[in-house]
Amino acid sequence: MWAGTSTNLIHVTRDGGKNWANVTPPNLPLGTINVLDASHASAGAAYAAVLTRDSHPHIYRTTDYGSSWNEIVNGLADGAVVRAVREDPADASILYAGTVTGAWVSFDRGDGWQSLQLNLPTTVVSDVTVHGDDLVISTYGRGFWILDDLSPLRQARQAMASTAPAYLFKPAPASRARWDNTQDTPLPPEMKVGDNPPEGAIIDYYLAAPASDAITLSITDAAGALIREYTSTAPAPDTTMANVPEYWLAPPTVLKTSAGMHRVNWDLRYPDPPVLNYGYGGNLLDYREYTLSWHALPGQTPRTTLVGPMVLPGTYAATLSVNGRTYTQRFDVIPDPRVTVPPAGLASQFRLQQRMVAGIAATYQAFNFIQALRNDPAAQPIDAALNEIASGPAGLGTAHRDLARRLNDQLVGDLEPTPSITAAVDASCAAIDAALARLRDLQTKNAGIAPLAAWKAPPARGCDAPPSVRSNR
Repeated sequence: MWAGTSTNLIHVTRDGGKNWANVTPPNLPLGTINVLDASHASAGAAYAAVLTRDSHPHIYRTTDYGSSWNEIVNGLADGAVVRAVREDPADASILYAGTVTGAWVSFDRGDGWQSLQLNLPTTVVSDVTVHGDDLVISTYGRGFWILDDLSPLRQARQAMASTAPAYLFKPAPASRARWDNTQDTPLPPEMKVGDNPPEGAIIDYYLAAPASDAITLSITDAAGALIREYTSTAPAPDTTMANVPEYWLAPPTVLKTSAGMHRVNWDLRYPDPPVLNYGYGGNLLDYREYTLSWHALPGQTPRTTLVGPMVLPGTYAATLSVNGRTYTQRFDVIPDPRVTVPPAGLASQFRLQQRMVAGIAATYQAFNFIQALRNDPAAQPIDAALNEIASGPAGLGTAHRDLARRLNDQLVGDLEPTPSITAAVDASCAAIDAALARLRDLQTKNAGIAPLAAWKAPPARGCDAPPSVRSNR
């Protein structure tokens, strides 16, 4: 154990406190041993932050229980009086320091320091601690700041030693935590509040030079099946009428191709299913039926909260494709420790959600096709039949709405589906299958209507289609 005093002394005991040895460095400047941090990796190593009034930074390091000390302040700005120093528990080569002007980091046990200020205002950093994969600091005036995800810092040496044109950092384990489900009134955008940590898996990549072509980032499961894909090509503008001002809505994720560090957040979900948000045949399918006010943040609110299913805990892979080369890192999605639903229950919910999303997508495509077809004069003889298939009581629109409502209302949390929910979904899926069968039958009997004859019908069982993957959304 180590002890530092307000009278500028350092002591160490190696027998549980029975005997203490004074190991204060000679010629230590007058001040207070403000923080004394014992190494997590070496029993004889420790770091001392000395708070002085001489306006100079002072940090000392020992590797031999205080028999010898070295002052390690190279790179620290003069005037940056040190208040705290801490070793990264996951990598003993990385140190963090808090000074009266900000935050600093060293990648070589203190031999050299560089600023870790980022968006931190110039302020006194009174203490520093590492919690899991995050760096937490306290500042003068009772402030707390968190640097989310230290994975890139812990891999910085390997990245800089790489001669490859790109480097994909291994993501830290991502917690499978859901949004809060309360329907609160969002705070006005002018009200300043703290930011939540990035959602899901944080994926960082580095480009040594600007990419010469489009790049992609793919997320796959343990079996190699594609879940999500992001690209550097911006998607076509979403012209869906929003029910909130545009400044609330999050832009699509578009990968950056410039040289340097870049970050992408995968929300641990499959793509959002397409949603009908307009009415035909007197049957209003209202976007507002699927939109809740939770997760409303200026510039970060999803355009729709009818979101894709969340993946199950397990191992996943991120693959970055740049200039004809690929870089892959595996990472874990870990359970939310607050969730008590057994894995089998979560798997049942996931399978049911996948069926619902497939049904929603099938009805969306078929419904839109029918409405476009009804505008063709050649389809006038079958207009009533098309309208019944699309908007009748047992039509595609009703099934679409019922599935969307259940997906948003009854399956937004972690739970094992009840028999009644499963039965209701089965009924909606059966209605979809029947409506699609009627549409295929109509297609067979009316081959002379060119658009109808050319239509590529969805699978016979609309809720059993494989999940779709759309870029950037």
